[in-house]
Amino acid sequence: MARRLLHDPDGHVRENAASALGSVAGPAAVDALLVLAADQDSRLRVQAAKALAKAADSDPRVAPQLTMLARDGEAAVRAATLSGLASAGGGPSNLRYLLLQLVNDPDPMVRQRVAVVARHVAPDAAPDILRRYTRDHDRALRRLAATDLDRLTHPTAR
Repeated sequence: MARRLLHDPDGHVRENAASALGSVAGPAAVDALLVLAADQDSRLRVQAAKALAKAADSDPRVAPQLTMLARDGEAAVRAATLSGLASAGGGPSNLRYLLLQLVNDPDPMVRQRVAVVARHVAPDAAPDILRRYTRDHDRALRRLAATDLDRLTHPTAR
């Protein structure tokens, strides 16, 4: 059912179907997500990147595909890979290197996503990443990093 919904005309239906397949994480679900991850349409690769992280521990084909998605030519796909790792409960610890390889991404959107998910995916590296980002040339990233760094160093403050 979810595999068929991957081709629904409604984007929200497709996104929920991909997410469900990532949660199921069986071989047939991963097969469908791997097809999405190789699609020419970057919107489909974004959906695959978010969903595949949920299945990373269940299938050895997932980690190499996530690595490829983290190197995708579209910034939205790279950012979605990070979002997927964070939404998968921080992702498998062996995939934290994906976050670390995107710390210096040229696209501010990807660096912003790194800042947001660092404490979930690589909590030991998060303070250094956030401190560095407080000096980034992108003003939005500097503010985001300062806020997240404050949350890390003062967890009870809001």
